Amino acid sequence: MHEQYPISYQENTTIEEENILFEGVADAAVTAKGMSRIRPFAFFIKDPAKAILAGVKGVSLYGCLYVDLLWVAPEVQHKGLGPKLIHECEILGRDRHCTFVSLTAVISLRLT
Repeated sequence: MHEQYPISYQENTTIEEENILFEGVADAAVTAKGMSRIRPFAFFIKDPAKAILAGVKGVSLYGCLYVDLLWVAPEVQHKGLGPKLIHECEILGRDRHCTFVSLTAVISLRLT
Protein backbone atom coordinates (compact mmCIF):
# COMPACT_ATOMS: atom_id res chain seq x y z
CA MET A 1 0.00 0.00 0.00
CA HIS A 2 2.83 2.40 0.76
CA GLU A 3 4.25 2.08 -2.75
CA GLN A 4 0.88 2.84 -4.31
CA TYR A 5 0.55 6.11 -2.34
CA PRO A 6 4.04 7.49 -1.74
CA ILE A 7 4.49 10.51 0.53
CA SER A 8 6.40 13.42 -0.94
CA TYR A 9 8.00 16.15 1.17
CA GLN A 10 8.21 19.77 0.13
CA GLU A 11 9.09 22.86 2.13
CA ASN A 12 7.01 25.24 0.06
CA THR A 13 3.53 24.81 -1.35
CA THR A 14 1.69 26.55 -4.13
CA ILE A 15 -1.55 28.41 -3.60
CA GLU A 16 -3.26 25.71 -5.68
CA GLU A 17 -1.96 22.93 -3.41
CA GLU A 18 -3.04 24.80 -0.29
CA ASN A 19 -6.48 25.41 -1.79
CA ILE A 20 -6.93 21.68 -2.44
CA LEU A 21 -6.24 20.96 1.24
CA PHE A 22 -8.42 23.85 2.42
CA GLU A 23 -11.37 22.86 0.23
CA GLY A 24 -11.01 19.20 1.26
CA VAL A 25 -11.29 20.09 4.94
CA ALA A 26 -14.19 22.46 4.30
CA ASP A 27 -16.12 19.92 2.22
CA ALA A 28 -15.54 17.17 4.78
CA ALA A 29 -16.92 19.33 7.60
CA VAL A 30 -20.02 20.21 5.63
CA THR A 31 -20.63 16.61 4.58
CA ALA A 32 -19.84 14.88 7.87
CA LYS A 33 -21.21 17.36 10.39
CA GLY A 34 -23.48 19.70 8.45
CA MET A 35 -21.33 22.60 9.59
CA SER A 36 -20.90 25.84 7.76
CA ARG A 37 -17.96 26.09 5.39
CA ILE A 38 -14.64 27.37 6.59
CA ARG A 39 -14.44 30.98 5.47
CA PRO A 40 -11.14 32.84 5.31
CA PHE A 41 -10.80 36.56 5.98
CA ALA A 42 -8.17 39.28 6.03
CA PHE A 43 -8.07 42.97 6.91
CA PHE A 44 -5.34 45.33 5.80
CA ILE A 45 -4.24 48.87 6.54
CA LYS A 46 -2.54 50.45 3.54
CA ASP A 47 -0.80 53.73 2.89
CA PRO A 48 -1.95 56.09 0.11
CA ALA A 49 0.29 54.22 -2.38
CA LYS A 50 -1.51 50.95 -1.44
CA ALA A 51 1.52 49.46 0.36
CA ILE A 52 0.47 47.22 3.25
CA LEU A 53 1.36 48.71 6.63
CA ALA A 54 -0.50 46.19 8.79
CA GLY A 55 -2.78 43.22 8.44
CA VAL A 56 -4.54 40.35 10.09
CA LYS A 57 -5.88 37.09 8.66
CA GLY A 58 -7.66 33.98 9.75
CA VAL A 59 -10.75 31.84 9.21
CA SER A 60 -14.15 31.32 10.73
CA LEU A 61 -15.00 27.69 11.35
CA TYR A 62 -17.35 25.68 13.53
CA GLY A 63 -18.59 28.77 15.39
CA CYS A 64 -15.07 30.06 16.06
CA LEU A 65 -13.28 33.06 14.61
CA TYR A 66 -9.66 31.90 14.41
CA VAL A 67 -7.06 34.65 14.03
CA ASP A 68 -3.72 33.18 13.01
CA LEU A 69 -1.61 36.08 11.79
CA LEU A 70 -1.22 39.73 12.79
CA TRP A 71 1.51 42.04 11.55
CA VAL A 72 2.23 45.75 11.94
CA ALA A 73 5.17 47.37 10.12
CA PRO A 74 7.84 48.75 12.48
CA GLU A 75 7.36 52.32 11.28
CA VAL A 76 3.69 52.37 12.37
CA GLN A 77 3.86 50.30 15.54
CA HIS A 78 2.50 51.77 18.79
CA LYS A 79 -0.16 53.74 16.91
CA GLY A 80 -3.11 51.50 17.82
CA LEU A 81 -3.31 49.68 14.49
CA GLY A 82 -3.16 46.17 16.00
CA PRO A 83 -6.15 46.74 18.29
CA LYS A 84 -8.01 48.41 15.42
CA LEU A 85 -7.51 45.28 13.27
CA ILE A 86 -8.57 42.96 16.09
CA HIS A 87 -11.71 45.05 16.60
CA GLU A 88 -12.61 44.54 12.92
CA CYS A 89 -12.14 40.79 13.44
CA GLU A 90 -14.55 40.88 16.38
CA ILE A 91 -17.19 42.64 14.28
CA LEU A 92 -16.75 40.06 11.52
CA GLY A 93 -17.05 37.24 14.07
CA ARG A 94 -20.41 38.58 15.24
CA ASP A 95 -21.57 38.95 11.63
CA ARG A 96 -20.61 35.32 10.98
CA HIS A 97 -22.41 34.18 14.16
CA CYS A 98 -19.25 33.00 15.87
CA THR A 99 -19.54 32.37 19.59
CA PHE A 100 -15.85 32.57 20.49
CA VAL A 101 -12.47 33.74 19.18
CA SER A 102 -9.18 31.87 19.11
CA LEU A 103 -6.23 34.23 18.84
CA THR A 104 -3.06 32.25 18.26
CA ALA A 105 -1.50 34.83 16.03
CA VAL A 106 2.09 35.23 15.08
CA ILE A 107 2.53 38.83 16.12
CA SER A 108 5.40 41.02 15.03
CA LEU A 109 6.03 43.80 17.52
CA ARG A 110 9.08 45.76 18.59
CA LEU A 111 9.15 45.66 22.37
CA THR A 112 11.72 48.37 22.91
